[in-house]
Amino acid sequence: MAGSSYILFLTVYYSLIAIQTVIFFISGWIIFSKAGEKGWKILIPVYNFVTLLRVVRRPLWWALCVYVPVVLVIACGAYYLIMSGVPIGMPVLGIFVGVLFLISSIFAIVYEIKALLALCDSFGVTRWFVLGLIFLPYLAGERSPVWDANAKGVFFGIDFSKTKAHFTRAVMEGVAYSLRHNLETAKEAGAEADILRVMGGSANSLLWTQIKADVTGRRLEVPSSDTATALGAAILAGVGTGVYSGFEDAAAKTVRITRAHEPDLSKREVYDKGYKIYRKLYENLKSLMSE
Repeated sequence: MAGSSYILFLTVYYSLIAIQTVIFFISGWIIFSKAGEKGWKILIPVYNFVTLLRVVRRPLWWALCVYVPVVLVIACGAYYLIMSGVPIGMPVLGIFVGVLFLISSIFAIVYEIKALLALCDSFGVTRWFVLGLIFLPYLAGERSPVWDANAKGVFFGIDFSKTKAHFTRAVMEGVAYSLRHNLETAKEAGAEADILRVMGGSANSLLWTQIKADVTGRRLEVPSSDTATALGAAILAGVGTGVYSGFEDAAAKTVRITRAHEPDLSKREVYDKGYKIYRKLYENLKSLMSE
């Protein structure tokens, strides 16, 4: 009886672990793909585990619920195999441990499903526009194009349906709206850019770069180097010492485009509406921001 009970426990427990692992790998595939990595790299054991724990930031209790029980379950299994000939039945400790680990694995699965849904929302897998949530990215005043040291950051459109994923995407879209505002101001001054080149940390996000392309209606190109300051200094030194004949020659020999993002025109209408709200928000709130 003890042996059959333990076999049943193992079957249920490892089935739950398998379900959780599948969800974990789906999340990883999405993260890897959106970060510019090949999705299949999630199948590399040590690489995927370290990367996902770093990027997804699973809480400590998650690891305790999932990986510590595996070791203890194997230990319990070894005990029952060794003691299978002794008619003592399943020890109370074994029952407690089994129930505890089953419950913990169920909690971990619920966490994984919620994390996956939030991930899909923030990466635009299930939804590509944060419905009605607008962010003003003026966290330290704002220079161009509003030139207002008193400007404040604002989230507009919060309700009970909004999750952390919605706020994350709203921040990305708010920065993109700010970029569009700057482009329109530059155009009014006689300077217009049809192609934008993005560098720095945010350029590593395929989603954020695509959002900027969709909001601005411009083609965005990402160079191979994201160290713009160091590269610019090297180009200046190269031109100054005669290594390059001029800045155009230096740029042609040092700048390489790794990927490009074309605007999705099907999203233009919705983002135009969001941008109008974005512009009106500051105009209507700037007097309050100065008080």
